[in-house]
Amino acid sequence: MINGKNKLFFFFNFGWNNELRIGPNGSGITTVPTAANLAGDFSSLLMVGPQYTICDPLTVRPDPARPGHYIRTPFSGNIVPTSRIINPMYSAYAKLLPAPNTATPPGVEPFNNLRTQGDPDPITNSIWFNRFDYNLNEKHRFFLRWSYSHFTERLGNWTTQTVPFLESNDTVRHPLAATINWTYAASGHTVISAQFGTNEYYQGSQEIVSSTFKPTSVGLPAYMDQKCAVAGGCVLPLASWTGYAAGVANGTSGLGLQAPSHLASRNYQGIVNVTEILGSHTLRFGSDVQQQVFTSMGPGYTSGNFAFDNTYTRRNDDTAVAPAGNLGLSWAAFMLGIPTTSSVDANDSYPGFLACHTEADPELWFAVRVRSRNDRAVQSYAGGLGSEPAVADLRRRASSLCGCAFGPTSG
Repeated sequence: MINGKNKLFFFFNFGWNNELRIGPNGSGITTVPTAANLAGDFSSLLMVGPQYTICDPLTVRPDPARPGHYIRTPFSGNIVPTSRIINPMYSAYAKLLPAPNTATPPGVEPFNNLRTQGDPDPITNSIWFNRFDYNLNEKHRFFLRWSYSHFTERLGNWTTQTVPFLESNDTVRHPLAATINWTYAASGHTVISAQFGTNEYYQGSQEIVSSTFKPTSVGLPAYMDQKCAVAGGCVLPLASWTGYAAGVANGTSGLGLQAPSHLASRNYQGIVNVTEILGSHTLRFGSDVQQQVFTSMGPGYTSGNFAFDNTYTRRNDDTAVAPAGNLGLSWAAFMLGIPTTSSVDANDSYPGFLACHTEADPELWFAVRVRSRNDRAVQSYAGGLGSEPAVADLRRRASSLCGCAFGPTSG
């Protein structure tokens, strides 16, 4: 037992905050497909104008009026036949999207038909702080203090009607700090102080709900599950449609997120000070050693990133002779399973180690060690219709260590 009377002092502080506020989801207004659009019926868009004519990508042919260009034939009635809705991802995403809650009159583009200003944005924050002081005797004194906090925020909850918090990034922050100090009064004129401290700041995203999905959850092949599992984690793949879901909190125009990311900074510091009082003069000297470690990880779209627009569902191969809208056309491309671009991010590492040991004679040994590491940061394997897959955004970091040593085999 320790007799801490007049020697041991301590205090502890705890604070907790739970706030449920209205989410800052951009303007709180989003555009989603109508019930008729989900069934492939875009006939109402023709009342707006011919720019919303949806054409069949399989009817592409040379444009007789413009050599070097191509044209396509419109779907009858601006309706995509059910037999042509072949995208394996389609039914999953159609169920995940909220339904419109704001009606638009006939002949008006159905922009901003989902209002989500009231979506919740829960914030929690807890803080701990503690300090101990211990006076062992007149010469030795110690103190220890530490602090920690845990902060979470669930931004981007615009899918409340279907799967709450599906599009939330789920931000988390963990600041942590600790310090221990020893003060020694060696004599009436000499004082020695030694202190060690460390602090860490961690911030990351969790994607709590999105991470319950993986590529096979939405109809993609199983090998994509295996790839995302080793590339930073699996989440709901991003499917985006130009003109829809614009202005949502996560900055995309569709459903899906990047894999959880984080950054962490850790600092260490050791200090030793010696104070010497020499008559009317004070001499102070010491050492201050510091180290910082910083890590970060942003795996990207490890489960896939599929973008759809009007490139293959508009009448002409360009918009020089006729404008083309995005509403309806990008969603039709999604139904048909024809992305304009598709990519998946990966992160690979290939370490290696080689070592050998040999004795040239009974009196001498010789050793060689070689270590090599080749890290490839986030890569994007991208490809589109009619193009060969390409590797983009490839950054390499290579390091190697080699050395040799020799000496007698005995003392």
